Amino acid sequence: FFGHSVLTPVLPYRLALSTDAEVFIGAAVRVERHFEIVLIHLEKPRLGEQGEWLSNLNAEIEALVKQFPSQYQWEYRRFRNAPDGSLRYR
Repeated sequence: FFGHSVLTPVLPYRLALSTDAEVFIGAAVRVERHFEIVLIHLEKPRLGEQGEWLSNLNAEIEALVKQFPSQYQWEYRRFRNAPDGSLRYR
């Protein structure tokens, strides 16, 4: 995620794998005086490809953030370790 290792929940992968559900990520994007919903369809996960699937999930989120950087919740704690290896959150 932006060139850094980040905390990524595995629950979406596990739920989609166990239910065979379609997976989307979405964002409510403010446009002038209203919001637009942006949905991105993700490929269904395959057994044994958790890391690859989660990397793709992060890439899609990163693309959304790049498209709408002022609307991302930057204080969200995805970066557990600082570049020097120290813990950011205690």
